[in-house]
Amino acid sequence: MTESSPLFSVIIPLYNAAPYLEMAVASVLRQGIKAVEIIIVDDGSTDGSGEIARELAQRHNEVRIIKQENGGVSNARNAGIRRCRGEFVCFMDADDEYPEGTLTFFEEELKALRQQHGEMVMVRGMAQYMRRSEVDGGWHGQEAPIALSLVTANAQTRATVERVGFFDEELRAQEDLDWLLRAEERGVVMPLRERVTLLYRQHESGLAHNAALMQSEKVKMLRKSIQRKHARRAQMKHKEQNR
Repeated sequence: MTESSPLFSVIIPLYNAAPYLEMAVASVLRQGIKAVEIIIVDDGSTDGSGEIARELAQRHNEVRIIKQENGGVSNARNAGIRRCRGEFVCFMDADDEYPEGTLTFFEEELKALRQQHGEMVMVRGMAQYMRRSEVDGGWHGQEAPIALSLVTANAQTRATVERVGFFDEELRAQEDLDWLLRAEERGVVMPLRERVTLLYRQHESGLAHNAALMQSEKVKMLRKSIQRKHARRAQMKHKEQNR
Protein backbone atom coordinates (compact mmCIF):
# COMPACT_ATOMS: atom_id res chain seq x y z
CA MET A 1 0.00 0.00 0.00
CA THR A 2 1.41 3.39 -1.01
CA GLU A 3 0.46 6.97 -0.25
CA SER A 4 -1.08 7.21 -3.71
CA SER A 5 -3.36 4.22 -3.10
CA PRO A 6 -5.00 4.37 0.34
CA LEU A 7 -6.72 1.34 1.76
CA PHE A 8 -9.97 3.24 2.39
CA SER A 9 -11.68 6.17 0.73
CA VAL A 10 -14.42 7.70 2.89
CA ILE A 11 -16.60 10.04 0.82
CA ILE A 12 -18.54 12.68 2.78
CA PRO A 13 -21.01 14.96 0.95
CA LEU A 14 -21.26 18.20 2.90
CA TYR A 15 -24.13 20.64 2.91
CA ASN A 16 -24.73 22.87 5.94
CA ALA A 17 -23.60 20.42 8.61
CA ALA A 18 -21.35 22.75 10.61
CA PRO A 19 -22.35 21.40 14.07
CA TYR A 20 -21.51 17.81 13.12
CA LEU A 21 -18.73 17.68 10.52
CA GLU A 22 -15.78 17.69 12.89
CA MET A 23 -17.30 14.84 14.92
CA ALA A 24 -17.86 12.81 11.75
CA VAL A 25 -14.27 13.27 10.58
CA ALA A 26 -12.90 12.58 14.07
CA SER A 27 -14.78 9.28 14.16
CA VAL A 28 -12.98 8.22 10.95
CA LEU A 29 -9.56 9.33 12.20
CA ARG A 30 -10.09 7.42 15.47
CA GLN A 31 -10.37 4.16 13.55
CA GLY A 32 -6.60 3.73 13.58
CA ILE A 33 -6.37 3.02 9.84
CA LYS A 34 -3.42 5.07 8.59
CA ALA A 35 -3.98 4.45 4.88
CA VAL A 36 -7.27 6.33 4.63
CA GLU A 37 -8.38 9.33 2.60
CA ILE A 38 -11.40 11.37 3.68
CA ILE A 39 -12.93 13.17 0.71
CA ILE A 40 -15.25 15.98 1.81
CA VAL A 41 -17.36 17.31 -1.04
CA ASP A 42 -18.52 20.80 -0.06
CA ASP A 43 -21.80 21.00 -1.94
CA GLY A 44 -22.28 24.75 -1.77
CA SER A 45 -22.61 25.05 2.01
CA THR A 46 -23.66 28.44 3.38
CA ASP A 47 -23.35 27.88 7.15
CA GLY A 48 -19.57 27.86 7.54
CA SER A 49 -19.22 24.12 6.91
CA GLY A 50 -16.78 24.77 4.08
CA GLU A 51 -14.46 26.74 6.35
CA ILE A 52 -14.54 23.93 8.93
CA ALA A 53 -13.70 21.43 6.19
CA ARG A 54 -10.72 23.49 5.04
CA GLU A 55 -9.45 23.78 8.63
CA LEU A 56 -9.70 20.00 8.97
CA ALA A 57 -7.74 19.55 5.74
CA GLN A 58 -5.01 21.85 7.06
CA ARG A 59 -4.73 19.83 10.29
CA HIS A 60 -5.04 16.34 8.82
CA ASN A 61 -3.25 15.05 5.73
CA GLU A 62 -5.96 12.41 5.32
CA VAL A 63 -8.60 15.03 4.48
CA ARG A 64 -9.13 16.24 0.92
CA ILE A 65 -11.66 18.87 -0.15
CA ILE A 66 -13.75 19.17 -3.30
CA LYS A 67 -15.70 22.42 -3.53
CA GLN A 68 -18.63 22.75 -5.92
CA GLU A 69 -21.94 24.51 -6.42
CA ASN A 70 -24.93 22.86 -4.80
CA GLY A 71 -25.98 19.82 -6.80
CA GLY A 72 -27.49 17.52 -4.19
CA VAL A 73 -26.20 14.52 -2.26
CA SER A 74 -26.00 12.18 -5.26
CA ASN A 75 -24.06 14.72 -7.30
CA ALA A 76 -21.68 15.26 -4.38
CA ARG A 77 -21.12 11.54 -3.86
CA ASN A 78 -20.46 11.12 -7.56
CA ALA A 79 -17.84 13.86 -7.41
CA GLY A 80 -16.16 11.92 -4.61
CA ILE A 81 -16.34 8.67 -6.57
CA ARG A 82 -14.53 10.31 -9.49
CA ARG A 83 -11.67 11.36 -7.21
CA CYS A 84 -11.39 8.43 -4.80
CA ARG A 85 -8.31 6.18 -4.91
CA GLY A 86 -8.96 3.66 -2.15
CA GLU A 87 -9.05 -0.10 -2.45
CA PHE A 88 -12.26 0.00 -0.39
CA VAL A 89 -14.88 2.76 -0.53
CA CYS A 90 -17.28 4.01 2.13
CA PHE A 91 -20.01 6.65 1.92
CA MET A 92 -20.57 8.68 5.06
CA ASP A 93 -22.97 11.53 5.84
CA ALA A 94 -21.53 14.65 7.45
CA ASP A 95 -23.82 14.37 10.48
CA ASP A 96 -23.14 10.70 11.31
CA GLU A 97 -20.28 8.84 12.98
CA TYR A 98 -18.49 5.49 12.91
CA PRO A 99 -18.27 3.38 16.07
CA GLU A 100 -14.78 2.37 17.13
CA GLY A 101 -13.30 -0.48 15.08
CA THR A 102 -15.64 -0.09 12.12
CA LEU A 103 -13.02 0.27 9.38
CA THR A 104 -10.99 -2.66 10.73
CA PHE A 105 -14.17 -4.74 10.68
CA PHE A 106 -14.90 -3.64 7.11
CA GLU A 107 -11.36 -4.50 6.03
CA GLU A 108 -11.47 -8.00 7.51
CA GLU A 109 -14.91 -8.74 6.09
CA LEU A 110 -14.19 -7.43 2.60
CA LYS A 111 -10.90 -9.30 2.31
CA ALA A 112 -12.61 -12.54 3.37
CA LEU A 113 -15.53 -11.97 0.98
CA ARG A 114 -13.21 -11.08 -1.88
CA GLN A 115 -11.18 -14.24 -1.37
CA GLN A 116 -14.35 -16.32 -1.56
CA HIS A 117 -16.41 -14.44 -4.16
CA GLY A 118 -14.09 -12.17 -6.13
CA GLU A 119 -14.07 -8.40 -6.45
CA MET A 120 -17.83 -7.71 -6.59
CA VAL A 121 -18.46 -7.66 -2.83
CA MET A 122 -19.98 -5.39 -0.21
CA VAL A 123 -20.44 -5.78 3.53
CA ARG A 124 -23.55 -4.26 5.11
CA GLY A 125 -23.80 -3.31 8.76
CA MET A 126 -26.42 -2.18 11.26
CA ALA A 127 -27.31 1.38 12.24
CA GLN A 128 -27.78 2.77 15.74
CA TYR A 129 -30.13 5.74 15.95
CA MET A 130 -28.74 8.72 17.87
CA ARG A 131 -31.13 11.31 19.30
CA ARG A 132 -30.45 14.48 21.23
CA SER A 133 -31.28 14.16 24.92
CA GLU A 134 -33.64 16.73 26.41
CA VAL A 135 -31.84 16.21 29.72
CA ASP A 136 -28.18 16.91 28.92
CA GLY A 137 -28.35 17.99 25.27
CA GLY A 138 -25.99 15.19 24.22
CA TRP A 139 -26.48 12.59 21.50
CA HIS A 140 -27.26 9.09 22.75
CA GLY A 141 -28.13 5.74 21.21
CA GLN A 142 -31.83 4.97 21.12
CA GLU A 143 -33.60 1.64 20.55
CA ALA A 144 -32.00 -1.54 19.27
CA PRO A 145 -29.70 -1.47 16.21
CA ILE A 146 -31.57 -1.95 12.94
CA ALA A 147 -30.80 -2.74 9.31
CA LEU A 148 -31.54 0.25 7.09
CA SER A 149 -31.30 0.65 3.32
CA LEU A 150 -28.41 3.07 3.71
CA VAL A 151 -25.12 3.02 1.85
CA THR A 152 -23.54 4.77 4.84
CA ALA A 153 -23.63 1.61 7.00
CA ASN A 154 -21.71 -0.36 4.37
CA ALA A 155 -18.33 -0.70 2.67
CA GLN A 156 -17.42 -2.14 -0.71
CA THR A 157 -14.50 -2.68 -3.03
CA ARG A 158 -13.78 0.08 -5.51
CA ALA A 159 -14.44 -2.48 -8.25
CA THR A 160 -17.98 -2.81 -6.88
CA VAL A 161 -18.49 0.95 -7.01
CA GLU A 162 -17.27 1.00 -10.60
CA ARG A 163 -19.62 -1.87 -11.46
CA VAL A 164 -22.72 -0.33 -9.86
CA GLY A 165 -21.95 3.13 -11.20
CA PHE A 166 -22.86 6.62 -10.07
CA PHE A 167 -25.77 7.59 -7.84
CA ASP A 168 -28.91 8.63 -9.71
CA GLU A 169 -28.92 12.43 -9.68
CA GLU A 170 -32.54 12.55 -10.84
CA LEU A 171 -33.66 11.22 -7.44
CA ARG A 172 -34.05 13.78 -4.66
CA ALA A 173 -34.40 11.01 -2.06
CA GLN A 174 -34.16 7.19 -1.87
CA GLU A 175 -30.87 7.32 -3.78
CA ASP A 176 -29.35 4.89 -1.27
CA LEU A 177 -31.99 2.23 -1.87
CA ASP A 178 -31.71 2.72 -5.63
CA TRP A 179 -27.93 2.21 -5.52
CA LEU A 180 -28.28 -0.92 -3.37
CA LEU A 181 -30.92 -2.36 -5.69
CA ARG A 182 -28.63 -1.81 -8.66
CA ALA A 183 -25.81 -3.52 -6.78
CA GLU A 184 -28.04 -6.54 -6.21
CA GLU A 185 -29.13 -6.53 -9.86
CA ARG A 186 -25.49 -6.61 -10.93
CA GLY A 187 -24.73 -9.66 -8.83
CA VAL A 188 -22.78 -8.01 -6.03
CA VAL A 189 -22.38 -10.30 -3.01
CA MET A 190 -23.65 -8.14 -0.13
CA PRO A 191 -24.21 -9.98 3.18
CA LEU A 192 -25.68 -8.23 6.20
CA ARG A 193 -23.69 -8.52 9.43
CA GLU A 194 -25.20 -8.02 12.87
CA ARG A 195 -22.72 -5.37 13.90
CA VAL A 196 -23.30 -1.64 14.39
CA THR A 197 -21.22 0.17 11.78
CA LEU A 198 -23.06 3.51 11.77
CA LEU A 199 -24.20 5.97 14.42
CA TYR A 200 -27.14 7.58 12.63
CA ARG A 201 -28.00 11.00 13.98
CA GLN A 202 -31.70 11.90 13.80
CA HIS A 203 -32.70 15.56 13.82
CA GLU A 204 -35.52 17.64 12.45
CA SER A 205 -33.49 19.05 9.56
CA GLY A 206 -32.92 15.57 8.15
CA LEU A 207 -34.44 14.73 4.78
CA ALA A 208 -36.00 11.56 6.22
CA HIS A 209 -38.58 13.74 8.00
CA ASN A 210 -40.07 14.80 4.63
CA ALA A 211 -42.41 11.82 4.30
CA ALA A 212 -44.18 13.02 1.14
CA LEU A 213 -40.91 13.51 -0.73
CA MET A 214 -39.55 10.16 0.45
CA GLN A 215 -42.68 8.36 -0.76
CA SER A 216 -42.84 10.06 -4.16
CA GLU A 217 -39.15 9.42 -4.84
CA LYS A 218 -39.52 5.79 -3.74
CA VAL A 219 -42.24 5.34 -6.36
CA LYS A 220 -39.97 6.90 -8.99
CA MET A 221 -37.06 4.70 -7.92
CA LEU A 222 -39.16 1.50 -8.04
CA ARG A 223 -40.44 2.38 -11.50
CA LYS A 224 -36.86 2.67 -12.70
CA SER A 225 -36.05 -0.70 -11.15
CA ILE A 226 -38.99 -2.32 -12.95
CA GLN A 227 -37.92 -0.73 -16.24
CA ARG A 228 -34.42 -2.17 -15.83
CA LYS A 229 -35.86 -5.63 -15.17
CA HIS A 230 -38.04 -5.44 -18.29
CA ALA A 231 -35.05 -4.28 -20.33
CA ARG A 232 -32.94 -7.21 -19.10
CA ARG A 233 -35.70 -9.70 -19.92
CA ALA A 234 -36.10 -8.24 -23.40
CA GLN A 235 -32.36 -8.43 -23.93
CA MET A 236 -32.23 -12.08 -22.81
CA LYS A 237 -35.18 -12.94 -25.06
CA HIS A 238 -33.48 -11.26 -28.00
CA LYS A 239 -30.28 -13.24 -27.40
CA GLU A 240 -32.20 -16.52 -27.22
CA GLN A 241 -34.01 -15.78 -30.48
CA ASN A 242 -30.72 -15.06 -32.25
CA ARG A 243 -28.88 -18.21 -31.18
